[in-house]
Amino acid sequence: MELLKTFTADYKQNIAFFSDSFSFPKNKDINIKEFTMAGEKKAALIYLHGMANEQTIEKELINILRNVPIDENTTEKIAEVSPVTLKNEVRKKDSALRFILNGDAVLIMEGVDFVLPFTTKKFEIRAIEQPEIEKVTKGPKESFIESIDSNISLIRKQLRSPQLITEQLNVGGETEQSPVSMIYIKGIANDELVEKVKNRIVEISMDNISNLSILEQHIEERSYSLIPTVMLTERPDRAASFLREGHVVLLMDSSPDCLVMPVTFWSFFHTAEDYYQRWPFGNLLRIIRLFAFFAALLAPAVFIAVTTYHIESIPTDLLFTFIATRELVPFPSVFELILLELTFDVFREAGLRMPSKVGPVVAMLAALIISIAAIESGLISPIVITVVGFSSLASFTIPTNSFVYAVRIARFGFITLAALMGFFGIAIGVQACIAYLTTVKSFDVPFISPMAPHYRSSKDLLTRPPLWKMWLRPLHVYPLNRVKGDKPEGGKNR
Repeated sequence: MELLKTFTADYKQNIAFFSDSFSFPKNKDINIKEFTMAGEKKAALIYLHGMANEQTIEKELINILRNVPIDENTTEKIAEVSPVTLKNEVRKKDSALRFILNGDAVLIMEGVDFVLPFTTKKFEIRAIEQPEIEKVTKGPKESFIESIDSNISLIRKQLRSPQLITEQLNVGGETEQSPVSMIYIKGIANDELVEKVKNRIVEISMDNISNLSILEQHIEERSYSLIPTVMLTERPDRAASFLREGHVVLLMDSSPDCLVMPVTFWSFFHTAEDYYQRWPFGNLLRIIRLFAFFAALLAPAVFIAVTTYHIESIPTDLLFTFIATRELVPFPSVFELILLELTFDVFREAGLRMPSKVGPVVAMLAALIISIAAIESGLISPIVITVVGFSSLASFTIPTNSFVYAVRIARFGFITLAALMGFFGIAIGVQACIAYLTTVKSFDVPFISPMAPHYRSSKDLLTRPPLWKMWLRPLHVYPLNRVKGDKPEGGKNR
């Protein structure tokens, strides 16, 4: 059985294996270039059209290989004269297939029981651009692209350390396997964390794991939970920052971002700009962001609770104004608000699906025109539009898309509780959320740490201290090296 999985010295049998695997010659994507090496020995280079650099293969590599004899020193001789990087000898058939599928060319030689892969991949990739979501006014303006090699180089550009380790893994089933790069810093990342991430990837035995967004759903802690337990970021500098703290980062081709683990609740509210701005400005941004989060989550529910159960808490003048605006509206407040929330979600989705240059403008104009028409016709009161518009706008201050979706869905739950029980219902909902968050873990790290449980390094939480005071790494990630630098002197003022 082992012979079927490894190559033999039979040249025709090895050629037949690749022909059968890729359905050659029916499959026009595969190219099998046969030629003779020194001593009239048969050989063939196998590669995929469009994924390998065909000009280098046909005009340089083959011409050089024609003059190399096949003997016990063939590999060393080829390595000396090859115009491209030669990798190690491969004896397993499935490994050779993966090299070809990744854009490399594989050399078969007569009378040899192994193949030689050459680095010839040539994918069409886009240029490195500014981040689309995680934008900053101060700091690097580079984002990941869909090339795993380019993304690794972007991280190494930010983190120039020989201890930065990139392990190559494969994920998928028998039909299709995709390469995954697992990146961490040796001596900082906890060994148990690294092994746990690796095991979760290796245990996946399903096809179509083509990018990180799909991989995320296979390795996250609770698939049915609104709360994400891993995080995608499109910024190389932010990925490097997580790596310095002891986190693990995953990269894949076709993914313009990286996957970070473990993460906590606070990770979704911290941004790269928090550290690029001076201490007072960075903390102001965090406070605004947290306020906007609670506004996006609870503002519609508070409005329903006040106008339905606690109307006595509204000042008299404002109450008369509110009654006047709702005089012609035929719907109850809760129905009116849910209808408008759904309408705003439609506008948001429509703006995303439209062409990028006109989508946001068209969506904004449509929302404006429909809102004016709804107010004039008496279907919706102006104050409801104000509340929904403010909460929707506040949700955009959350830096991570996956958490934005969680807030948008949870908002409807709080609206329902407020409609049923007023402020008491909101209080029950908040307590239930806090209780649930205490049960969530991300790769064995409590989700609301370092607040609970509290760690000595917990100063970088709601706000952050000056950078020179942040001498400890986040201890809740259990880094092997807990110290970033020397402990500052007490009361030091710079």
